[in-house]
Amino acid sequence: MITADLYILYGFLGFICLLQVAIVAILVRQSFAIGNLSGQLNGLTQRVGNLEGKVEDIGKVLAEVKGMLLALNDRVDLLMGHRHDGVGRVAIITEEMAAN
Repeated sequence: MITADLYILYGFLGFICLLQVAIVAILVRQSFAIGNLSGQLNGLTQRVGNLEGKVEDIGKVLAEVKGMLLALNDRVDLLMGHRHDGVGRVAIITEEMAAN
């Protein structure tokens, strides 16, 4: 004859087995989710790297344009320094002098 203690033990062992199966199923599902997130993170990292490269390229272009504008500003400053002779002709001077 099987005693009540044995039924309690079998019930407890069955519950533990079901609990372990559930834990393994949760771990497998979480591993797929973590793998998916890891792939997405790698993709985002590559995009950020590409964006950093593009921002650096834009910075180089802007620095070049800034240099061109500064050079143009210097040339315009040279042209803005001028004087008028007695006949009304314009003479461009290279040294800094107030315009007439």
